Amino acid sequence: MTALAGKIEGVERERETHVAALTAQIEQHKLQIDRLMQHIEDIAHQRFDESMATLAMTRELEAGAARIADLERTLANRDVSLLQRDAEMKLLFRAVKTLKPDTVSRIQRGINRAPAGLAHHAAPTGAAAVQGP
Repeated sequence: MTALAGKIEGVERERETHVAALTAQIEQHKLQIDRLMQHIEDIAHQRFDESMATLAMTRELEAGAARIADLERTLANRDVSLLQRDAEMKLLFRAVKTLKPDTVSRIQRGINRAPAGLAHHAAPTGAAAVQGP
């Protein structure tokens, strides 16, 4: 029986050694899993940060595009206004060319007698009228 007991003892030692080796491997795998989980969390945080940065840039671009659209509308309106003023000025210059000299003098005297603020705004037209013919 001692031979059998020796065999059992040897098998138990072998089993304990094997269990200890498996336990060490399990611990190593747990450490690898922990490192991988941390890496996954880091990537998730990085992607979240990138998404937030992309969202902020998208909002800035949209705001810039809206501002550009507003500026384009403003410029278009000013272009129309300038074309209208140009047409009005052409009509006024044609009308001034047809005035008689004494009419031009009366208009100029009226401008000179106008209140200071009004004379300031009207003076270029009167000066142009005098210089025009």
